[in-house]
Amino acid sequence: MKIRTARRISQLFFVVLLVWFCTVSTLGDRFWQLRGWPVNWLLELDPLAGIATLLATRTLYDGLLWGLATVALTIVLGRVFCGWVCPFGAMHQFVGWLGRRRLRSKLQVEANRYRPAQRIKYYVLAAFLASAALAPLGAGTLLTGLLDPLPLVQRSVGLVLLPLAERCGALALSP
Repeated sequence: MKIRTARRISQLFFVVLLVWFCTVSTLGDRFWQLRGWPVNWLLELDPLAGIATLLATRTLYDGLLWGLATVALTIVLGRVFCGWVCPFGAMHQFVGWLGRRRLRSKLQVEANRYRPAQRIKYYVLAAFLASAALAPLGAGTLLTGLLDPLPLVQRSVGLVLLPLAERCGALALSP
């Protein structure tokens, strides 16, 4: 099996896992809903959630220690989390592929070049982390969940996609 095929299988697995966690966390009376599923596990893998929570509350919750595993894997293997595990990374890569599949190779390389405007994301990250650090003093708040990819995707699936699928008749989640 090629590495690309293995990565795509891994990405598909984690996207399905995210949708499953969002599905089982709906309130209901069926046996598969809210019955001990680790629905926050993917969020706990997110090191940004752990760092921001630590800064805002001055407490590191046990579940957020999974973020250290993510950091350790990233140090050893590079961006393995974004490329193999993160459902947002998989969705982002798929949508990017849809938009660029008809471009010639030279144009695809040019579309992926670094641009100076990409530095803005680091300023936003610094502002969000500074706000989290100031939260215990009453001068800031925990904002990282607004733009952190994993919570954003989990909220989008849970608040938009699943209710839309249920309304269209594709799912029957509500009692």
